[in-house]
Amino acid sequence: MNEEELQKRLIETFHLEMDEHLQVMSEVIPGMKFNSRDEDKLNLLFRAAHSLKGAARSVGNSQVEDICHVFESFLSELKKSDKLISKDDLATALKNLTALKRLRNSNSGEQILPKDNDLSKSLQQDEEETQRSLVRGAVNYANESIRLPSFILDDLLANTSELKLLVSSGNSVLENIGKVEKVLSHLCTSNRTEAIQDIDKASKMLSSLKEQTKKISSELQNRLKTLEKVVLKSRLKPISDACEPVQAFLRSEERTVNFEARGVHHSTDRYIVERLTTVLMHLARNSIEHGFEDTQERVRQGKAPHCKIEIEVRKEGRNIRLLYADDGKGIDRDRLRKAIVGLGDVSLNDDINLNVLFQPGVSTSEKVSKVSGRGVGLYAVQCAISEMRGSIAVESTPGNGIQFDLVIPQDLANFDVLIATVADTNIAIDPNHIEYTCSLPSSYKYKNVHNHLIEIEGKTYPIIELPPIFIGKATLAKAAIVLKHNSHKYVLIVDQLIGLESVIVRTLFEQIGESPGLSGAAIRDGRDIALLIDVAHVVSFNLTSPTRRGFTENTNIINKNSRTVLVVEDSITTRILEIAILEEAGYKVLSAEDGEKALALLHANNIDLVVSDVDMPIMNGFELTRKIRATSALKSIPVILLTARENSSDKLAGLEAGANAYMKKGQFDQSGLLEIIKGLIGQ
Repeated sequence: MNEEELQKRLIETFHLEMDEHLQVMSEVIPGMKFNSRDEDKLNLLFRAAHSLKGAARSVGNSQVEDICHVFESFLSELKKSDKLISKDDLATALKNLTALKRLRNSNSGEQILPKDNDLSKSLQQDEEETQRSLVRGAVNYANESIRLPSFILDDLLANTSELKLLVSSGNSVLENIGKVEKVLSHLCTSNRTEAIQDIDKASKMLSSLKEQTKKISSELQNRLKTLEKVVLKSRLKPISDACEPVQAFLRSEERTVNFEARGVHHSTDRYIVERLTTVLMHLARNSIEHGFEDTQERVRQGKAPHCKIEIEVRKEGRNIRLLYADDGKGIDRDRLRKAIVGLGDVSLNDDINLNVLFQPGVSTSEKVSKVSGRGVGLYAVQCAISEMRGSIAVESTPGNGIQFDLVIPQDLANFDVLIATVADTNIAIDPNHIEYTCSLPSSYKYKNVHNHLIEIEGKTYPIIELPPIFIGKATLAKAAIVLKHNSHKYVLIVDQLIGLESVIVRTLFEQIGESPGLSGAAIRDGRDIALLIDVAHVVSFNLTSPTRRGFTENTNIINKNSRTVLVVEDSITTRILEIAILEEAGYKVLSAEDGEKALALLHANNIDLVVSDVDMPIMNGFELTRKIRATSALKSIPVILLTARENSSDKLAGLEAGANAYMKKGQFDQSGLLEIIKGLIGQ
């Protein structure tokens, strides 16, 4: 990729990122109420303004950067104070949003803004509408019978889950009382008359206590179920809410697109609906930008002149299945093959798996528009689906369109998992990642498996192993779980299959930090814990671990011996720029959007050096550096911090955290960065 092509890709990616941040602002600001305070919304706005500022700096867009800097400073002061949001505060937020939208809607996205006085005058024209928006918000607020911040619902749901665990503990106590009763009954055979009378009396009291406890436990469970249903219902939103922006988007397009949505009355968790909106918008943009033929070509092929997008939603047990389809030209496999070869991942061959479309940078588009064609959209879709604990698959027949099959949970409070044991450790796996399970013959021996392959029912699968950091190998090897990930199949050998169970999921990051392949703890009935396996990270571990040489999901993947650099950056525009610079210099590059995900990659891969942003969500660069230095297996990895912070105290903080170098982002010296990297790890 030459410099001109890179710059073009960066600008187009920046436009996409700007659109997404503006969408967040457009959704959050109108929903804020004056004389109230919503920390969640303030944090969302601050994050959007900060990330957009960093992205603008990466492409040299000083106008957007300046507005975001002012907006970010305003929000920072607002966050520091304890005051309620005023009408003036909302008006200021709307003015900043309007300025950013006007700049984005200019022909190039880089139009010079008016002078400060002209801008103020221009924005003043929107003041009347701004005030009307605020009044409408106040009226809506007054008409609502009750309005709860989302974090209260989250806390209420979490407490409900804890009560559920207490019920399980109560059942365990009940079981122990039964055991005591049996012991006392046995003592009744003693010859001591008085003791027998006392013991008999105690036995009757215990029996009575047992019955009372049963009754209380049963009533508590019933009340808890009712409470849980009410709380879950309050979090539900119809999937039609996620379809409305798609309909509005299609109506705004020049060409006519018939949109049909069936079964969208089904509801799911509001968190899922919000992310599903982003997913459907990405898919719709893909269809519009490069999925459909022109009208003349459609008629020539015997298709209806108007394009068609269909969404069908079905409830399947505790999951929601959503099918998205368009009737366009489908995937051009030859073009896809060339795109993949261009990235250096495979050689030319006839076996192309369509799920490579979800990899970053893969695109079959002949053109790059302001919202598509750079291989980012479907990667973002897969990331969003993973966050929802769901799965996605794609199918396409040339000339007959494309179909996406999404499976997502209906709620996130209760989770069905398959429980199995490996090396005396209970593990839990999301059934959405399971193709099927089977028993292994008693003659099976783990050491007999060659080249990490196993034949089951006439088919050969690669075997994956769990990262040894927290689980050993299966020793009994009585069963196999055939897992699916990105349409590839893998086999996990386990000692025993226990079965499907409904569990409550808890994160373990605060207790043990980030662990590769482990996404949390599945708390079972009776408070037993099973380790919840992150299938995607486990597959990544097997693909990259030096102890798994020869393991691959695709025999055409090229193994490179170049040094590996991990780029950690929340702005996709900046991330792409840094990746391009490093790859051009001959380094293999992995990337993460925050420190927490970076730690997972560090544990699962052989990383030679880390280049990290400082200001990131979840875990910032300082925290990431400290955790790297505190982990024996990682502490020798060099870390370079790139940041917009210019204070000497910030640089000192970075170096004290353990960074090997600290560089300013603003117009950073590309050759200087490469020289530092070369000095630390060579080339």
